[in-house]
Amino acid sequence: MNVTVEFTGIAKVITTISLTTISVDIGTTYIGIIKLISDLYPGLKGVTVNSDGTELLNSNVLILNGDEIILQDKMNEIIDGDCRLTLLSIIVGGV
Repeated sequence: MNVTVEFTGIAKVITTISLTTISVDIGTTYIGIIKLISDLYPGLKGVTVNSDGTELLNSNVLILNGDEIILQDKMNEIIDGDCRLTLLSIIVGGV
């Protein structure tokens, strides 16, 4: 099964790419994808994902097929077929 991952914001800066397609086994969870991309792009660790690559840091979300935010309580769910995941960093602040 193929998963297309779109990198935006700081993740795009770190990986230096906008899109990648990775092949994953049937039964892969969203956490499995996070672990895989953090192993492929270790610069993401500590910036968008935690240091062991098993979960997104608070200011980051995964968006499934452009219309569903995968919240932390759904990260253990199995990915259902080919899909597109967007790694979005939500930066807040200012004066």
